[in-house]
Amino acid sequence: METHLIIEVIEQYLDRVEPSIKLRVRLYMALRQAILDCTLGEGTRLPPTRRLAEDLKIGRNTVVRAYEQLLVEGYLEGRVGDGTYVSDVV
Repeated sequence: METHLIIEVIEQYLDRVEPSIKLRVRLYMALRQAILDCTLGEGTRLPPTRRLAEDLKIGRNTVVRAYEQLLVEGYLEGRVGDGTYVSDVV
């Protein structure tokens, strides 16, 4: 899936999450749900944190924290020098 399509998917899922929840948690929930729904399938390469933050007009730390939580929970896997991917465990 191309980066601009992934960003559109994330934006759509972000719109579904309650706006009163902190943005970091909303982004985490949006990404997690997109993965669970297989909208972001296993092996999908996610945009770099800087790119996603810029495109969503949010802080990079917000994206980094959401990615980190998903990494810890096993939804994502990081490949040094290659990026962040949806895990095949899900």
